[in-house]
Amino acid sequence: MISALALQVEGIDTVSAIYGETITVPCNDNKQLPEGVVFVKWKYEQKDGTSHSLLTKSIVKDRADFDASPEYVGRLDIGKQNELLVYNATLQDQRRFNCMVATTSDVIEHLVNVKVYKKPSKPEITESPKYLDVGKLQMIGKCISKDGNPQGNTTWYRNGALLESDGKTVDISDTAMQAPVTGLITTTSVLRYAAQKTDMRANFTCNVQHFLDKDQESGPVTFPIYYPSEKVKIEVLTPSPIREGDSVTLKCSGDGSPPPASFTFFLKASSLCNPLQLCASDITDKKENVENSNNYTIGSVSRNMTGDYSCSLLNDENLKDTATITVHYLDMILTPVGSVTKEVGQSVNVTLSKASSADLAVTWKKDNVKIDAPTLQKLAYRDAGNYECVVTAAAVKGLKKTSSFQLIVEGKPHIKNLIKKLGQDGKTKTLSCIVEGSPKPTVQWNVNASTVNESPYVNGQFTHTITMIPQGNDTVYCTVSNKLGQDQYTVNVSTFHTPSSKSDESEDSRETNDQTKLIVGVVVGLIVAALVAGLIYWIYMKKSKQGSWKTGFRNGRNSNGLPCHIRVLIGTLS
Repeated sequence: MISALALQVEGIDTVSAIYGETITVPCNDNKQLPEGVVFVKWKYEQKDGTSHSLLTKSIVKDRADFDASPEYVGRLDIGKQNELLVYNATLQDQRRFNCMVATTSDVIEHLVNVKVYKKPSKPEITESPKYLDVGKLQMIGKCISKDGNPQGNTTWYRNGALLESDGKTVDISDTAMQAPVTGLITTTSVLRYAAQKTDMRANFTCNVQHFLDKDQESGPVTFPIYYPSEKVKIEVLTPSPIREGDSVTLKCSGDGSPPPASFTFFLKASSLCNPLQLCASDITDKKENVENSNNYTIGSVSRNMTGDYSCSLLNDENLKDTATITVHYLDMILTPVGSVTKEVGQSVNVTLSKASSADLAVTWKKDNVKIDAPTLQKLAYRDAGNYECVVTAAAVKGLKKTSSFQLIVEGKPHIKNLIKKLGQDGKTKTLSCIVEGSPKPTVQWNVNASTVNESPYVNGQFTHTITMIPQGNDTVYCTVSNKLGQDQYTVNVSTFHTPSSKSDESEDSRETNDQTKLIVGVVVGLIVAALVAGLIYWIYMKKSKQGSWKTGFRNGRNSNGLPCHIRVLIGTLS
């Protein structure tokens, strides 16, 4: 009988197994069984120390007889070396197993302790806040690693550097919870951290070290760091230089996190200014509160708005920044403007008044041709045209003004000359009436012309030419007129009897008549002067017979006895 045999215990071994895998428990330390084996029996101990049978295999049978408890049903088998095979290992399998070998002479027991290990899940950081406040001890998150055995060891890192509790800026607390059914352990580590500005975009991670895996790292978490603004900055977004009439946009920003979104702008109020007159200096500032925006636009700035502009946080006017804006301006008044009508010989007084915040350059154009500043005195027809004055501030791009006037110079029509020429055929005559006046005079002839030509009307003057065939001694009239009056010129045109004659009969009738009148006047004057001189000479000779001269030259007389002025006159007439 087995009970009568001697009992031998060979010691206790330990076997490690992986949760969910097969546990291999060796019998007799995998040594060759002794001779005379009758059967092999596997048992296990419960927590109360009682022993329960699992299976028995007789040496004369090919298979084992199972008498396992419900927890091992379908999970047991025995190997070729009589080792116990436990499938789908659980933590309940962490116990002592006993391999009992019965021979014909004794009973040998081999005790084996089984340890079941399970690697916990990869750690995960949960319950992280949306942001961190500077200097405030806040929970970064919970590092959770689930279902391990034994529990792992959790550590926290910032940008790869180990964090350790100091009770002030870093606080780490760990807890472990065992599942009631599986017995697996979930570890939770909570990190509380007092953030600084430098923690913006810093990576926080946690690692779990375990018997089966020394290092499992969680994914990183980052946080926006919130802190109040310490500085405010104002910017002028409108490019310089700023001109009167431009719109100016100001931008205010703070260095806090998140950036402040509401501000107070301190502005200069606008007032109307007369041209060429500086605005009043008693302009008061005003405040504009802007919420959910950091921009403020001032429309159509004026020169009096030059000065300092500030902005502050909406709830803290002591935190302020200032920028200076210079509004450039240009005023000009040109006299006259529009359309100006004057008569020949009159004058136009041109004046230009200008004022600007920058140095100015003045250019003039007449009919799009650059000229010097016009001096319009004793007007001639050539002075008529479109005058344009451009005033530019070279240092301020786009700052310029333009003003203009149109000068119309009018005058009565006047025929300057009437020229007649013999045509190349020897039969026709060409008459050219040179006319000036404004508005442009109309020209009429009292004869029929075979051809009519007219030169361009330039500077109040043009030439009107006709070609005719004389029918004898014709008297031809050239009549010109405009709204201011008229003028007429007469010329006699005769038939040529020598068609072959190519002599040019060009003459200026008006000039010929004038020269004739001048010659006649001179001749008449000389005749009168000669008569006067003869009379004076007769009187002188009559008186000279009554006395004698003692010297050749005395009292203004020469040696011939004639007064000097008489001799000069006589010499001139001769």
